[in-house]
Amino acid sequence: MDLHVDSEGTAFLIFDKGFSLFTISKPSYWKHQDNNELISYSCVGGKLEEGENPIEAGKREVYEEIGIDVHIFSSKVTHLIDLRSNKKVIEYNQAIKPFAIYYTKFSENLEEDSENSTLLGRVYVYFANLLGDPSPSSEIPALLWLKWEDMLFNISSPMHFNEIRSKGRIIEKLEIPRNSYFSPVMTPEVIGKVFGDIKKWMNH
Repeated sequence: MDLHVDSEGTAFLIFDKGFSLFTISKPSYWKHQDNNELISYSCVGGKLEEGENPIEAGKREVYEEIGIDVHIFSSKVTHLIDLRSNKKVIEYNQAIKPFAIYYTKFSENLEEDSENSTLLGRVYVYFANLLGDPSPSSEIPALLWLKWEDMLFNISSPMHFNEIRSKGRIIEKLEIPRNSYFSPVMTPEVIGKVFGDIKKWMNH
């Protein structure tokens, strides 16, 4: 945990009635390819601002993104995940412990491949429950409810809009192009690859 990082963030694993809640990325992050839009989605959350701790940042970000508050659970153990997706259990001496902390490379240039970036980020991942009905804010074009196991499949195989919609539910603030393909990035991708079926870890 003593690595120098350029940015820190908080992300929430949110489950309700068997589905997970994800936020669809801003249009500026969409990629156009072969007359289709390639759209990413991730977990609710965002970057820490100066002076914030992960919990404070997470609560602010979740309210900004989906307009409600969440109840954050303290994990019994905290897993540290390095850039090679190796994990180990660590001590984390805070009242509310994250389930996982992972490191990731990122770029501030939307056109640059994050794998080639020299910027390093650290993300704190917590389990949380919604305290109300979420809706996409001005920051978020749409919300996606999708089963975690479908997201796991989606990591290696992009899904067309129609398939995503048939397996889950999209709540649109901005109309999503019907010729879109979707893939998870950041937290669901990292946590999915390392832990697989995350639901069995929810009480850890």
